[in-house]
Amino acid sequence: MQIKAKKHFGQNFLKNESIKNKIIQSIPDSKKIVEIGPGLGDLTHGLLAKCEQLVCFEIDSDLIEHLKSRFSHELEGKMQLINADALKVWGELSKQPYFLAANLPYYVATNIILKALRDKNCSGFVVMIQREVAQKFCAKDAEQNSLSLLSCLYGECELLFDVEPECFEPAPKVTSS
Repeated sequence: MQIKAKKHFGQNFLKNESIKNKIIQSIPDSKKIVEIGPGLGDLTHGLLAKCEQLVCFEIDSDLIEHLKSRFSHELEGKMQLINADALKVWGELSKQPYFLAANLPYYVATNIILKALRDKNCSGFVVMIQREVAQKFCAKDAEQNSLSLLSCLYGECELLFDVEPECFEPAPKVTSS
């Protein structure tokens, strides 16, 4: 079965193995990791090795079926898959301490990051977002803005690396970070 990205969900599937590995390596081992938007499950596979419990929130019902098939064994114990909009069920997401990992659709990235920053149970996160938004969150000194000030209030923010559009299928019109 061929799965196509859905524009109304802001889906762009990461296809570059080197970038996938860099993302996985940047995520610390954690008791619980929450992944928002596992998509086809490529990062999910690597996240399973980094935690005791993985909870994935996927809004797309078609992808849920793909993920259930791909991770049928893991769903019997270590992994939980929830078909829901993470923003609408954030209370479920944050009942226990967790580390957040996500390749966020650009249209909801800021809202999700702000929720995670304010969530006392979120120990940290690695998210991929539009480069310009990442630069705003990580801005220092004269470049500071409301997003960078908020991120500084809650911890440290670091832009790890850029990801070019051709690393995705379909390719977005912007660079990610």
